[in-house]
Amino acid sequence: MTPLRVTFGNATMLLRDGVPVHVVAKRLGHKDPSVTLNVYADAIPDDDGRAVDTFTRAVWGA
Repeated sequence: MTPLRVTFGNATMLLRDGVPVHVVAKRLGHKDPSVTLNVYADAIPDDDGRAVDTFTRAVWGA
């Protein structure tokens, strides 16, 4: 396993577990979290679904 694969795996695991992007970016040495978002955006699952659920609960109390 190459160091790049270890780094990618670590970042992916952290993001999928809900660690905030700015925290992962700092661990990876990215000065700007937008770099992390550009590279790892596909690793952040169900954000849209969670947003819909949160909004639905807030509006409809469901």
